Amino acid sequence: MRRQRPSFTARSVALIRSRLPRPTTPEGDANAERQLYEGLRLQFGLPLFAGRGHTSIAERTAFIDEETLLALTNSITQVVIVGAGYDGRALRFRTPGVRFFEVDHPATQVDKRRRLDRLGVSITQVRFVPINLISERLKDVLSQTDYRREDASIFLCEGLVRYLPKTCVRRLFSDLRAMAAPGSKLILNNREYLAPIGLSRRWIFLSLLGEPICSTFTIGETTRLLNSAGWQIIREVRRASAKSERILIAAEPSQENSFGVTKR
Repeated sequence: MRRQRPSFTARSVALIRSRLPRPTTPEGDANAERQLYEGLRLQFGLPLFAGRGHTSIAERTAFIDEETLLALTNSITQVVIVGAGYDGRALRFRTPGVRFFEVDHPATQVDKRRRLDRLGVSITQVRFVPINLISERLKDVLSQTDYRREDASIFLCEGLVRYLPKTCVRRLFSDLRAMAAPGSKLILNNREYLAPIGLSRRWIFLSLLGEPICSTFTIGETTRLLNSAGWQIIREVRRASAKSERILIAAEPSQENSFGVTKR
């Protein structure tokens, strides 16, 4: 991402999400989320993604919403949204006693907070955590907040990992595992490819925007990276096409004894 400019792709995803039917918690403020997205529409216009991209975003939104609500039902009190962009779940899923940690690039966070302030939306339940995930460690930055390592959390990584170099993806998975108390969950989406791929017009466009896709993944590679970082898959959805598979994953910390052998 170019410095000092809010994410173009994050705004585009928010505009698509604004049209989707979604659940909310009893104390949630779905209207505040809609107002946030409406402000983006007035300024921004048409979204970047179209066609199958809309379907993919709708499916991953539903999957992550479901997992988040399930976690809140199971008394998880910390929601960490990595690469939060203009995600409105902290508003829509507001719940007494639950804190939301929005982790993102400073330029996007400044714009989002300005928009929320202008709307007069209460964000007392939100902790904004500015970070450059390429040059900074999440576990170090999150430790400087009131995040409680001893409490179970749900970590959301939506539309994120492809935009990070693979070395940073490995480090992120390890940092999240280090911050995960028993009972925590990690939810993410990704795309994996059957064979090496060339540049598409969309990839070139994103590169010109300063938000290039940095990593491609082979089939099964995301799971291997998660396993090596200490996560085990508990739910997985795959949607195959001719050249790739879209994946949705829910994982939990693997349990290992002192010899490093996973207990089943």
